[in-house]
This record gives sequence, C-alpha cells and structure tokens, in this order.
Amino acid sequence: MNLKINLDHGMFFLARTIMVAFLLVGPAFGAVPAKPAGVPQSDAAQDPNEQPPKRQELLRASLQSFMPVPKPIDLRNATSEYALSLPISPRMDIQAVTLYLHASNSISLLAPRSQLVVRLGGTVVAQIPLDSRLPQISAVIRIPAALIKPGYNRLSFATAQHYTNECEDPSAPELWTQIDTARSWIAVDGKLRNWAPKLSDLGKLFDPKIWGEHRLTLLTPGAMTPATLRWGSLAAQAVALRLDYAPLQVRQAPASIDAAARADAALRIDMSGVPSGDAVLVGTAAQLAPYLSPALAAQIRDAFLAILPLDAVGQRFLIIASGQDDAQVVRALQALGTLNFPYPDAPQMLVHRFDAPNLSSYAGQNMLYPNQNVPFSRLGLPDRTFQGMFGIADLAFVLPPDLYAPENANVHLRLRFAYGAGLREDSALNIFLNDRFQAAIRLDAPSGGYFQDYEVAIPLSAFKPGANAIRFESAMMPLITGKCLAINTQNLQLTLFGQSLIEIPNAAHVTSMPDLTLLARSGFPYTVPPAAAMTEVRVADSDGRTAAAAWTLMGRLAQIQKLPLDGVRFAIGTQDLPAGKDLIVVGSADRVAPRIFEQAPLKLGSASRAPYPVPASPAGPGELGWFAHLWRGIGDLFHMGHDSVRPEVTWVAQQGRGLGDHAALMQMQSPAGGGTLTLLTAASPDILRAQTDRLIEPGVWSTLQGDLVMWKDDTDVATQRVGPGYTLGSAGMSLRISYIVSRHPWLWGIVLGALVLALALLTLRLLMRFKHRRHAGVAEEAPPLGSGS
Repeated sequence: MNLKINLDHGMFFLARTIMVAFLLVGPAFGAVPAKPAGVPQSDAAQDPNEQPPKRQELLRASLQSFMPVPKPIDLRNATSEYALSLPISPRMDIQAVTLYLHASNSISLLAPRSQLVVRLGGTVVAQIPLDSRLPQISAVIRIPAALIKPGYNRLSFATAQHYTNECEDPSAPELWTQIDTARSWIAVDGKLRNWAPKLSDLGKLFDPKIWGEHRLTLLTPGAMTPATLRWGSLAAQAVALRLDYAPLQVRQAPASIDAAARADAALRIDMSGVPSGDAVLVGTAAQLAPYLSPALAAQIRDAFLAILPLDAVGQRFLIIASGQDDAQVVRALQALGTLNFPYPDAPQMLVHRFDAPNLSSYAGQNMLYPNQNVPFSRLGLPDRTFQGMFGIADLAFVLPPDLYAPENANVHLRLRFAYGAGLREDSALNIFLNDRFQAAIRLDAPSGGYFQDYEVAIPLSAFKPGANAIRFESAMMPLITGKCLAINTQNLQLTLFGQSLIEIPNAAHVTSMPDLTLLARSGFPYTVPPAAAMTEVRVADSDGRTAAAAWTLMGRLAQIQKLPLDGVRFAIGTQDLPAGKDLIVVGSADRVAPRIFEQAPLKLGSASRAPYPVPASPAGPGELGWFAHLWRGIGDLFHMGHDSVRPEVTWVAQQGRGLGDHAALMQMQSPAGGGTLTLLTAASPDILRAQTDRLIEPGVWSTLQGDLVMWKDDTDVATQRVGPGYTLGSAGMSLRISYIVSRHPWLWGIVLGALVLALALLTLRLLMRFKHRRHAGVAEEAPPLGSGS
C-alpha cells in the first residue's frame, strides 16, 4: 500500500496539472476509445539500438460512474460504510490501479479516534485519519494489482467517527464524512489480453465490465434492404443483451475487399475505414464469398456462426453470421442472441434448427403477473441473515407497465422471518419501495420471534411501471449498553427466508397513451407481444447512418426486456404505414412522410408548427346546471381510466425545420390506426446517429416523459406533453365493478340496502302466494279489543 495525503488542496491540483501536461492522448483500453485516455511520455534519450518499452494504456473513470445514481457518498453516524462495484473484465490485463480520493469531514471529529478505511474485496488498502483541523482530504492510493480480480470487485469506504472520549450520541449530526464522487477517480494501467475466444466466450467478448464506450460495427455487403435491416437488428440485440446495462453504439459500414490480403488469409476484408472495436459480418453465403477464403466459405452449408480475430494481437474480433438464404441467416442470428451457456466450446458452428419457447405476453426476466404468488427465492433473494445492528437485502422484480386496479388494491408481502432475543424495543425491520419508506415491523419481543406469514400491504399505486425494487433494512439495537459494560451483539440476528411471498392483486391491462416514460422503463408498447411480433420498424431511407440509429434503439429495447425482440419486422420508407401494428419510425426530418408530422406533437416541415409551454393551468368546467351536474356525476361514476391533463401551449408557425444539432423523440397514435407510433428524427443522418448514441445513455433515457422530447446531450433535455391522449387495453366487468365500488364506497351501502329490500319484498311476495294457494279460504281473525295483541 502506498498512501499519500496532500494537505494543501491547491498544491494537489497544481501537481495534477503538471502531471497531465506530460500525458498524451492514447488509444483506448478496450474495444473502443475511453474518455479520457492517455499514455506516459518520456523525454529521456534512448539507445538507438534499444527497442522502446511498450507503453501501457491509461483508463480513468470517476467514482460516480460506478454508482446507480450519481451523487456524493455521505458517511454518517459513529460507524458507516458504503460499497460500490469496480467492474473488471477477464479481457483486461491489469498492471496498476490508483485511486485519487477527494473528501471532506466534519470539523467536530476527534482526530486520534476518527478514520476512513478503504477496502478492496475485504482487504484494507488505506487508512486515512479524519482530523477536524484538516477537513479537506486529497489522497492518492496505490491499490495492489494482485487484489484486482475479474468480475465485480467490492470497493468499500468505512468510517469510525467520534467527537468525544466520553459518552457520545452515535447518531449525532456532526458525525459525517462526504466523498466527492465526481472529483474522485480511478486510474487503471494495463492492456487487453492476447486471446483466442470461442463461441462459448461471447459473454466475455462483449462484456459490460470493459471500461469505455461500447461500439459495434455491422459490415453489410450490397445495398440496404429490409432483410439487411432485420439482420442488423438481430445482431445488435444479441450484443446489447450481453452488455446488460451498458449502452451499445452501433455503426454500419459496407464490406469491401482487401486487395492486399494474403492468399492464405481466412478474411479478405479491408478494415482501414471501419471504426475501432469488434464487428459482425452478416449476409448470405453468396454475398460473403468474396470476403472469405474458399475454405471458409465452403463451410457455410447451413445457418453458420464463427468468430475470428481481426488483428495479429487478438484484441479485435469479427463474428460471421451467414447461411444459404435469408431464413438461415436469421436462424444463425437468433442462435447468436441465445448462446448464454458455455457451449459450444468451438470457434464456429452450424445451426440446423432453432426452436424458441412459446412465451406469453409481457414475458421478461423476474416479471410478475396479476393474481400471482411468487417466493422471494425465485426473484434472486434466498434465505438472508442480517447480523449486527444494520443489514440490507434487496428484492428486484418487474411489473407490467399498464397494470390498472381499484384504488384500494394492494400488493401483499407474506414474510417468513425470525429474529433473536434480547433486542431493544426500538429495533425494527424497515421496508422501502424504490427508495421510499413504506412500512416497518417492530422487533420488540424480549424472547425473539418466528413468523411464518407476516402480512405487509403496499398500495399497488405506489409501484412504478416496469422495474421495481423492495429493500429490507434491519436496525437491531442491543438491549443493554453503557460505558464500561460488555455489550452483547451476537444476539442481533434476523433471518428473512426465501419462502416469503409477494402477491400481486387482480388487475387489468389499461393505460393512457402517449407516454414515453413507459417506453423508457419497459419498452411499452413494443415489448408486450412475445418477441415484439406486432412491431414494425420503418427507416426513412437506406442510408447506413439511419440504419445504425434504428439498430442502436432496438438494442436498447432488448436490454430493457432482457429478451431478443426477433419478431420485429423492418421496411424502408414511411409513406404506406401498416394498420394494426405498433410502429417505430427512424429517419432525418426531411425524409419522413408529412402525414406522420401532421399528427406529431412537433409538426415539422417546410412550414413547421411548434408548441411552446404556457405556465397556466387548464380551465375547469365552471358553473354547471343541474342536468349538466347530474350528467357529469354519472360519467364520473362509471369512468375508468387514467386522466391525463394536457397543459396549455402556444402554437407558433415558422419557416424551416429548426432542429439544429438536436434530435427529437415523439410518440402518437398511429395515423394508420390500431397502434402507437414512436418517431426518432433529427436534421440529418449524421446528427441522428450521434444523438441516438446520447439517447440510450442513462442521462437522457431516464428523463423521457410526455410525448415530445428534444435533446442535444444529457444536460440539454426538454420534455412536453402536447398531443391528444388515447387508451390502450380494456378491463373486465368484475374489475370495473370493483373499481367503481372502491372509488365510491357509499355505492356498496346503497347496493346492499337495495338487495336487502329486494330480498324482503321477494320473501313477502312468496309468503303471500303461499297463503293464497294453501289457505285461500281461511279468514283472518281480528284480535279482541284490549287483548294487547
């Protein structure tokens, strides 16, 4: 361990500036360039007969780039810890790792006893004193390369913070340390391993743990056709699924013959004009024959997959997907998107058949459906034991994006758990949904407890469309504490069993559209049918940059669904749109049919009409007459649907399209009828491709909402809700009745009273009929006066 503390913050930045002055921007560490990158440069003279040493590549990334939500790390209370995952790909040969840490601590901390400990994988790599006299920390921490392992390395920051040597409040507000994750960064020196991957190594080849941008080039022979568009989409989805959460930028390049290739070379492709990174060559056997050696081309007798190196050092690779005809090429690409198991352990294969399972609508990873009970263990949360005062466990799952249920519908957690004896009465198990507190369970039994079916109800309306996460946080306090007393912490135990259940209530599939939030969170409505079979993608022209934008978007949708969307159809041109399908249109604004813009929220054309928000609330109905009031009440009584209020806007007609360097994403009801249309457009194909790369980044994708989004980068995003709304889906009669009763509970009393009255009248009528049939001649005697009867 090598630890250096710079006491003067300004001197640190001066030294860092001098260091950067001696760095030259170098090649990336990985398949594509990383930002920023550099290599050391030395001015020392060298022996002309001596070979220069091989320079190492330098990667840098801020700490916040490894966090799900970029923000400073706040370490509070007497003891606190925060951990993040440092991704390292097996393709990376790590030789040195340096952590540049910037932090601030409270000026009330007691120096001899307060410290910040940095661990990697449980091994302490640095101990930093926290001193009230020196609250600004700038540390350079050398991490031994031997501690870095392929996978996700746990990098943790833990504090022990005190403000007195006497009795102290462990939760005092002055006990804090904050790590600036935007200015703290990690530098990695190393290189890519010389490697010869096989098809079983695709998960290592396309690995989200490789730092930097992920880019894939699709090499296509001949002109762009609908078949080529579908091939490119399947290839992009296959790679994007392996990258999991990492955005994939797709490029298209025409395949060209390398006239200087050796006679015995397996590939005869000129890569001089192809962007850096890995590539996929796709086409029929006849189309690819000029780019392959005769021996390799002869092996394409059926659907064919192969992986070959693109350079002599084994750092760039080419995947070949081919077949005798279009159906075989599609079969090969479908297999490429499915191979997620270490088989076959070979560089190439023939795919004779591809039998996909019959998936239901809304199918996806960890998807929960209405009227379903699912154990936690099936969602990736097995038995979990919390030890000590604090513990955390997460339950991640996905809900259909268009669930609709009565307002009193609840998701029920049926928990099985046990906790230890001798806990203080304020101990609790807190439950959070998407980082918002929902419920707490008191752990106050002196002798501990065991519960098999402890029910916790959370309103369904509190859940979000798509991905959700429930977090269980235990807070267990020792019963006996005090100065100079032995404190027992071994009894601070809680086990949450994997047999616990989550129960989804009865719900229909109804939602209001347009809503780009649903697209961002779940890919709705395109990911609802199995394999997106009711989706068609229309590209405005055959330009390779437009195709690359469409492929990039399809890769992002596949990542959301966690499944390949191989049922999507492609076509070129936007004039004749099919009815009854959900459509995605991609193209520069001047190539998109005017018919689409007529219904779009931003009406582009030679004479455009643009909406500008007005800071005013929509007008209400005002005073109503008795009949209008009654009619409105009846309509509200039986209305079932999401009420979406359209804000006031000012429409301005202007000359020219005016998109500039921005791109626009719009959603509307399809002009052809029967579905939803989402339009991705920009002023030119170059801007369209570049801004689609920005669109799939979390900074832009997570902000999508309304029906109109414009952006230029992740700091320049504008959203609006402009166009008319429409409803997708329908609810059954039983759910409609439940919904009405839940909104108007007094109706239940009226209905129940009416039923009782009807039953009483029916009973009276039946008794009267019985009397007239059986006792028609019997006269009723009046009771004597004064008898009291």
